[in-house]
Amino acid sequence: MTEAPLRSPDPRPGRMATALLLCAVLARFAWPLTASHWTLTVGGAVLLIGIFCLAVPRAPLIRMAGLFFALVGLVDVSTSMLARWEKQSFIHRSEEHLEKVVDNTRGEIAAMERVLDADLDRTVAAVSRAGPAPSRAVLFRIMRHSIHSAFGRGALVQSVHEGDLAWWGEELHGSGLKEFEFDVTDLYVVRSRTMQRPGGDAWIIRQFARFPNFRSDALQDDDWISTLRFHGGPLRLRSGSRRFLLLKRADSALWADLAPRSAAEVERRTLTDGADLSAFLLALAAAIMLALVRRELRAASTGRLLSDIGFILLVRAALVSFTVDSDPERIFGFDIYGSRILGVFSKSPIDLLLTAITLFSCGILLVPFLARQSARASLLVRGVLLAAISYGYVRVVENLASNSRVSAIPDHIVPSSIAQAVLLGSLLFLAFVIVQLTFNR
Repeated sequence: MTEAPLRSPDPRPGRMATALLLCAVLARFAWPLTASHWTLTVGGAVLLIGIFCLAVPRAPLIRMAGLFFALVGLVDVSTSMLARWEKQSFIHRSEEHLEKVVDNTRGEIAAMERVLDADLDRTVAAVSRAGPAPSRAVLFRIMRHSIHSAFGRGALVQSVHEGDLAWWGEELHGSGLKEFEFDVTDLYVVRSRTMQRPGGDAWIIRQFARFPNFRSDALQDDDWISTLRFHGGPLRLRSGSRRFLLLKRADSALWADLAPRSAAEVERRTLTDGADLSAFLLALAAAIMLALVRRELRAASTGRLLSDIGFILLVRAALVSFTVDSDPERIFGFDIYGSRILGVFSKSPIDLLLTAITLFSCGILLVPFLARQSARASLLVRGVLLAAISYGYVRVVENLASNSRVSAIPDHIVPSSIAQAVLLGSLLFLAFVIVQLTFNR
């Protein structure tokens, strides 16, 4: 009895799912997310297409593509509607958010005052237990234990007659006579206690905490507030800022000037967040589809190679528009490095790294495939690719040396910053692409 021949999988569902994903990525390039009726219409159509694909029987690839299509459409519609609503209620929402930030900041300072009071009580008790004439070494030890190595904290013991006796932690740039003191860059919240000592001397024990008096980096994730500045009152109010009294004490007052973002900026940040989520979903869809389509295609075939490389390129293309609001290492922007040499694929250090990883992944797939071909064809393709990629690598290195504010090569073995590590990783992955093509397996 002869066995029935095995049927090869039907390639049509995979092709259709790939076409859907490709259209979604290209549409993201052609039509960026906005708060217009057009985005609502297109997003709704994408959502409906995704729901329709989910209902297709016996087609797991199409259903998987439909799931992500529906999710991307839902994100686009929701983001567009949210941006429109925020624009219509901007004044009320902005005022509400200002009050919330003021209340949170006031609570943060008040909570620190309670911590300082508690630590000050323990410090005074420890100094009292040390005896009538403790040595300075003992006082230093007491100061060290009183702040528990907390960041931004400091402790100080001063004698009315002899000046500073012992201290630990941050340096107090001020007299310490007021509860709220300022220098050029910082706010100091100070709590003091006076202790009478034998011989008519008096010791002043101070516990204090330092806060940056200008906050901008910490508010990068805030869609409504751009900057917050602490001051004592006589500072000139900048245009567009709002002034709030946080805390009032007998000897001083603490004010805060908050600069709200404009309606256009709030809308842009909302749309950017939605576009980032859509980009992540599309990249995830391409990665999952890569794994599913590989099972449907014959191993070591040209179709499988092209499919794998195509999905890897789709993952990279989907992540082009991905950004983050808070970027303290400045690897997602063009502050440290950005170039047009590879277009949008080298507009920031992280984009250059992702592009290098993409080329490296394609090389891993391509080299074994070339090794199975005839020697003449393999050498010809390798030679062309080596010449092209080597020339491109030299141009990228020249561009990086001319435009980067941070050297990609560390002074020692370990990179000194995240940005330098990203740039170094980009060069290494691009170099590995060239090295791979020299292998003769």
